[in-house]
Amino acid sequence: MLTSERKGYPVRFYVFSPTFLIRPRNTDWLYNCSLPQIRNFTDGLEIYLQQAIVPSLITNLRLATAMAGDRLHLPVPALLRPQHENRFSLADLRRSGADVVFGHSPTNVHHLPLICHTGPVFEQAMRDSGMTQAMIDAEKAVKLRTIRRSHLITLNSEAGADSLRALAPDASEKIRSIPFFLSHLQLADRTFVEEKFSNPQKIKLLFVGREARRKGLPAVLEAFQAADKLYPGRLELLVISSFADGAVELPVLPNLQYRPEASRDEVAAAMRASHVLLMPSLFETYGWVYLEAMAAGAIAMACDAATQREILAGGEAGILVRPDAAPVTAALLKLLAHPEEMLPLALRGWGRARDVYRPHRVAERMKELGFEAKERFKAGKL
Repeated sequence: MLTSERKGYPVRFYVFSPTFLIRPRNTDWLYNCSLPQIRNFTDGLEIYLQQAIVPSLITNLRLATAMAGDRLHLPVPALLRPQHENRFSLADLRRSGADVVFGHSPTNVHHLPLICHTGPVFEQAMRDSGMTQAMIDAEKAVKLRTIRRSHLITLNSEAGADSLRALAPDASEKIRSIPFFLSHLQLADRTFVEEKFSNPQKIKLLFVGREARRKGLPAVLEAFQAADKLYPGRLELLVISSFADGAVELPVLPNLQYRPEASRDEVAAAMRASHVLLMPSLFETYGWVYLEAMAAGAIAMACDAATQREILAGGEAGILVRPDAAPVTAALLKLLAHPEEMLPLALRGWGRARDVYRPHRVAERMKELGFEAKERFKAGKL
């Protein structure tokens, strides 16, 4: 039941979004910069991006120090590394007119509700990415502090939310999941998807990923060559990668094309033209590309990990595999052996993108969380 405040007034978020002079490795900055577009997808939700200069300079200094330390193999004190517990400019916060802080959980803001948007605690995945136990424990400690300080905690998947509920069971009732707001995510027409899978002369496969090794290109190439022998003349593979984590030797085949880079629009066009996206990553924190493929009416093949299982509805809306050549090959051959199952699978993925991940859906969910945070703040609930 909506309160009168929810019906009659907008909610404005303040988002900490420093100007980066040095491009960070993650895509949080890019995601934050896209948030103001949310007004195009729902009424009653406004976004103000942080404009103060000093926090941006501090963030860039910490980022530069951390990068230099990593490259020179020198220890960098925790205080000089990028932080999730920033102090905000209170003057900028007043100028914003915001009534909810979203994203970071500042240590010096006590007069507004705080929605801390954070990441999961998947310890094995953190170890696999090179983090030591001390680094993992430090990140868990930060998350516990921000959980206790914030009125709501949001993550981009229910699997991630569950990891924080396990970390802080006493605070589980204020932990929520909300998909990424992807303003560029465009849903193909259902008729287009149906026509794409209507007796195609060629089955078009696609691999997209800057880090080709981590995202499973060696396994994809082995699977493609095995399938190409059994289905000669039926398959095409397009590889789009800059090989950022090391070169991968591509076989010279007439039905294999390679592009070192592509714009977002070019990738979207490749998705629409493709029947199957093959990206069985060794490790994937989330995977926007799976959502883009599903929205374009392509079948997504992903690594069988917690977040990807959630995206693909446990395999009902795509294909889940272990990131090795043999299971990738087996899954691709099974799909090709039963072409009548391709369209229903693609439509289930397309429907999930429509119902769960479309920007209109996410914008409405984000607005509701803003009102909920305000109500918790007024009630004095932490």
